[in-house]
Amino acid sequence: MGTQQTNLWPTGKYDGVFGMWYGKGPGVDRAGDVLKHANSAGTSPHGGVLLLAGDDHAAKSSSVAHQSDHALIAAGIPVLYPSSVQEYIDFGLHGWAMSRYSGLWVAMKCVTDVVESTASIELDSGRVKIVLPEDFTMPEAE
Repeated sequence: MGTQQTNLWPTGKYDGVFGMWYGKGPGVDRAGDVLKHANSAGTSPHGGVLLLAGDDHAAKSSSVAHQSDHALIAAGIPVLYPSSVQEYIDFGLHGWAMSRYSGLWVAMKCVTDVVESTASIELDSGRVKIVLPEDFTMPEAE
């Protein structure tokens, strides 16, 4: 949460810092209060936070089976659900852009079947085109 508040101190060296948080399902549950407060505090327009939620529906590598969608929705955090290794790269870039634009944390589900796999992916700086809405004016900050 603090990485998104670098603009509050006049001695800051950077305009913003990207943050990434990871927790397996039970950790998402335990961090519920923190996630709600951090999401409510918002993100920096020059930063952003991507929350990775490790969901293990079959309890293959976890102590209990878990799905974190409901906890994330309760915290007001939008959820992206990549279905391939390539989409983890693509959705991750979009997730950070969404976080910067909206001021919200953005979650990305990391389900066992996809994250415990291998794939060839395309890494091209021009592959993902981030397009910000031009027909919407964000409310003024208070």
